[in-house]
Amino acid sequence: MNLDRIIAVRNEKTVYRDGDACLKVFSPRTPFSGVLAEALRQERALECGLRVPAVRSVGRIDGRPVIVTDYIKGESLSRKIETGDIPRRDATLLLAEISKEIHKKKLPPLMRFSEKAERKIESAGFPDSVCRALLSALASLPDGDSLCHGDTVPANILITPGGEPYILDWSHATEGDPAADIAATCLHFLVTAHKELSEEYTGAACRNGEERHRVTLWLPIVAATRYTHAMAEERPALLSLINSVLR
Repeated sequence: MNLDRIIAVRNEKTVYRDGDACLKVFSPRTPFSGVLAEALRQERALECGLRVPAVRSVGRIDGRPVIVTDYIKGESLSRKIETGDIPRRDATLLLAEISKEIHKKKLPPLMRFSEKAERKIESAGFPDSVCRALLSALASLPDGDSLCHGDTVPANILITPGGEPYILDWSHATEGDPAADIAATCLHFLVTAHKELSEEYTGAACRNGEERHRVTLWLPIVAATRYTHAMAEERPALLSLINSVLR
């Protein structure tokens, strides 16, 4: 395998191209079981009809876990926005359509969105009063059984030369309430100072007013799950949302 051509560098992982293959190489600290689970989620998403790169193999390179998939030629939606090829509003509406398509799917049982959120909240080190309020709010929300990507943001959408969107990075996929998944994308826009896009995306991605209301209830929960790994400049906005459960 050739690890000379780097496509992307993210937390705890580096993505390479090797001919017609894409290699996602993880930190040696990454549990191999988690990498296997991610590959399985990605392949299941492909089998249910979503545009997702096919998994070729899962293994190790120099002690580091690796997922090998088909290489899909194209540019990320975030890059298309930066270059002006796709206006920001059009990109937001495209994300909403992709989210709707994901939420139509149901896969064999995955970890529930609420279960993953509960684990992250309990391990985040929040004050007891905040933790109790968050867990109480979480318990009042529906579980749901729709496929949730967990990180439907422009960087994870690849646009081919023919204009077809492919959905990347299935490491956060769960099953749950579509409103929780919409809230996670909504939060991305909020912490990147694009409130107007957050509102537009939410309006386009939600099926009705009741689902849109649930998005507002999920926002403090998804903010709490993001807080531990958030950048310093994101934390004030996240804390404001998290503390809203105390009001």
